[in-house]
Parts: sequence; structure tokens; C-alpha cells
Amino acid sequence: MKQTLFDILIVLILPVLIVAGYFAFRGGNIQDAWLSITGNTESAQDLGARTTQAINELERIKLDSSIFTWKEFKEMKFNRVDIREETVGKKNIFGSE
Repeated sequence: MKQTLFDILIVLILPVLIVAGYFAFRGGNIQDAWLSITGNTESAQDLGARTTQAINELERIKLDSSIFTWKEFKEMKFNRVDIREETVGKKNIFGSE
């Protein structure tokens, strides 16, 4: 099992390290190299722009805590229901009971 996992990691990680090393020693930009390998740069820039837009929208969300001052919220009651204990599993149909 360990040998199989090791082989999988070698096959997946080694090519990435080789490409990154090539561009690092060549003097190129590793990020541009990765984008050129994984997809075109325009789609990566589009994805980056959409991600930035989504983060900005999430930052604009303001939570209104005034619900905790409402009369209806303050009058809510906690209804506790005890759950009876059950045995786990099925009854053994081949047993002597």
C-alpha cells in the first residue's frame, strides 16, 4: 500500500517539480508557466476577476442583529424533548432469544 501511494505521488508531483525547476532556472515566471500548462491565461484572469468580485460581495454583507430585540424572538421558548435510548443494530434472528 505504501509503495503504491509513493508511486502515485511520484507520478503526480515529479512532473510539476520538473516544470517549475525548468522555469525557475530559465528565469521565467513560474506562475505564468503554471497557467500556460493548466489552461489559457485569459480564462485564469477571468476566474481571478470573478473570485475577486465574489470576495468583495461577501465583504459587503452586513448582518442585522436587531432580530434579537424583537418581542417574538424574546418570547421564544426552548422545548426540550428527551429521546429514549435504543439498542444499536438489529435483533439477531438466529439467536436463541
